[in-house]
Amino acid sequence: IADARGVAAALALGAHAVQVGTGFLATAESGAPAVHKEALHSPEARTTVLTRLYSGRPARGIPNRFVREMAAYEGEVPPYPLQSLLMQPLRTAAAAQDRRDLAALWAGQAAPLTRPALTAGEYLARLTGSASPSGTRGTPGASGTPGTSGSSGTPD
Repeated sequence: IADARGVAAALALGAHAVQVGTGFLATAESGAPAVHKEALHSPEARTTVLTRLYSGRPARGIPNRFVREMAAYEGEVPPYPLQSLLMQPLRTAAAAQDRRDLAALWAGQAAPLTRPALTAGEYLARLTGSASPSGTRGTPGASGTPGTSGSSGTPD
């Protein structure tokens, strides 16, 4: 879920709330490195994959050189938290050096729907603009309107 249509659809199907992650990664306030934000708007973001390579837990991300070249070894990855500890130096260095080919580029399947240069408030306003089942504008939780829940650094 990355836009008001997705929120409205979930609410129409009976959900009381939605969880949004990737859309908030692209916002100005996000702590995601610039290389990660750029990747969210790249052609590669149209195809996300589940991988355990960076943390030892399954997480969805944008495939890059590291993920493609190491895919054959996915079955040999130690479990979380050991793999996460082993990969921390690579994740840190890749982010510091803007190495999109090596960085952990967490992203949900809705990554192509993210928009660059929005603040978190602007993004939240877009999410809630037509989110209520009646189609009226409202804020999450107001008048019993189900709301949204966002995160700023976890995979979807």
